[in-house]
Amino acid sequence: MPYPAPVPGAGPAYCSVVLPVAVPRAFDYAIPPTLRGVLREGCRVRVPFGNRIAVGYCVALREEAGHTSPKPILEVLDAEPILDPHLVDLGRWIARRYAASWGEVLQAMLPGGVRGGVHSARHRVLKATAAAPRDADLEALDRKAPAQAKVMRLVLDSGGELPVARLASRERAAARALVERGWIEEAEGAPTPPDLPSEPEPPPPDLTVAQRDVCAAVLGALGSYRRFVLEGVTGSGKTEVYLRSLAETIRRGEQGLMLIPEIALTPQTERRIRARFERVAVLHSQLAEGDRAAAWRAAADGRIDVVVGARSAVFTPFRRLGLIVIDEEHEPSYKQDNKPRYDARAVADRRAQVLSIPLVVGSATPSLESFHDAVEGRSTLLRLPDRVAGGALPPVDVVDLRVAAADRKGWRVISIPLLSALRDALAEKRQAILFLNRRGYATAICCRRCGFVLRCRHCAVALVHHADRGRALCHYCAWSEPPPASCPECSFPQMALIGAGTERVAKELARFLPEARIRTFDADATRFRGAHAQILDAFRREEIDILVGTQMVAKGLDFPNVTVVGVISCDTQLHLPDLRAAERTFQLLAQV
Repeated sequence: MPYPAPVPGAGPAYCSVVLPVAVPRAFDYAIPPTLRGVLREGCRVRVPFGNRIAVGYCVALREEAGHTSPKPILEVLDAEPILDPHLVDLGRWIARRYAASWGEVLQAMLPGGVRGGVHSARHRVLKATAAAPRDADLEALDRKAPAQAKVMRLVLDSGGELPVARLASRERAAARALVERGWIEEAEGAPTPPDLPSEPEPPPPDLTVAQRDVCAAVLGALGSYRRFVLEGVTGSGKTEVYLRSLAETIRRGEQGLMLIPEIALTPQTERRIRARFERVAVLHSQLAEGDRAAAWRAAADGRIDVVVGARSAVFTPFRRLGLIVIDEEHEPSYKQDNKPRYDARAVADRRAQVLSIPLVVGSATPSLESFHDAVEGRSTLLRLPDRVAGGALPPVDVVDLRVAAADRKGWRVISIPLLSALRDALAEKRQAILFLNRRGYATAICCRRCGFVLRCRHCAVALVHHADRGRALCHYCAWSEPPPASCPECSFPQMALIGAGTERVAKELARFLPEARIRTFDADATRFRGAHAQILDAFRREEIDILVGTQMVAKGLDFPNVTVVGVISCDTQLHLPDLRAAERTFQLLAQV
């Protein structure tokens, strides 16, 4: 719904402003007469704050000030509210629930590109105006300004809408001249779909009886608040239920939001959603700021029907949100671990309640809290107990490495049964996934004589050896240093590498299986933009035989040619100082 047009000079004389600082209160400011009626709730304003100028968010308009002689605001930064009243109120709820400042929460709701006014040229388009010249005029322009004539023809030949990214730097200068003439105008276009592999998506499958029952329950709740907990075994067709529910939501003229726990899942999920729906956007932290800003604004303008994203996508400024889906809801990555902290699942539930729309949270291993809520009747439990393709769940062999290590003289992580299964898979031209929830080469660097362990100077935890970087790295604060050649304490020349990470597993596998094509898939291997999709696409094209990864490989990925999955040191997570250690160990093992 569009905002009403402002009426300058008519409106309240005071406003309450929250600032992105650690102060849990709003501040009163006076609205100059020229800005009354222009300023609305949800707009950003520039205000004096102490001895500096700060940017804050208007959260209320008032006829009277809370104290005498409030300072005037200096500038209104938005022609229309950048946050609608629902999101402003949601920010206040988050601030109260998670002990944060209201202004910090509102700041976190906006992508960096929106806060800073960044625009991606990739999503800016040139449009021909009604005053655009005809062919005869272009011929005359050819003689005077050939660059402008060329750009004008490009705009006309593109159907009247040309992405700015297609223009060279000299052509953009010509485009600015055409804008000044009034022949073209620059506007923001819908986000350009990413360059995903063009493999054809199979037609929608027929639903099983259980899927039809689940869909009927969700669709029957559209237009009202209900929280569904969807428990479905791996391969039971939960994603198809999500897609059918989103399709009906769009058919009703509403928008849908789908949250996923990991960026690694984005290409696969995005591919399936784009095969069903035309107007789709993706929001996550690895996008360029301009791209995130363009997707965010397109969703706010109603040019997007479905948004897929990680936890921050829960703040997408939909005007007609009709359904929220949370996939793999048991994952701890839905919790923001720095200020302002929040749990995206709780925020989504609050948003669904306020908007009176259904919320579907799904997992093969629901969290204990969600399952308990369903048992107690606070949520509705839906079940998909069987696989769509039929068949039993895969057999699981538990191997004791004390008696079945492949290398009795040295390293003892790869077991003989696992090595045999990998060799059989390679012989049959099949693929395998190995899971180890530790990245790097070795988990500690230790002196063989005195027992000294190299620790982070900031966090006092053992530094992890990363062979590919030649550094010892802290996984908490990212401090790194070169590994010492001798013990810093006793000068003993031999430092031992203790424990194993994904790098070491991949190296040892190459020793046992030299013919195998092996690739790691963890935070180190995917630290460059686009690496997630590149590795997964190479694995899907069967250019990789064995994928060795951390919990990224345990997130609902679907690769039909995988016939062997190995979990390395599956009991290590049980010993973490975490009250959820047993629950998360079970969830990881079941998922992978």
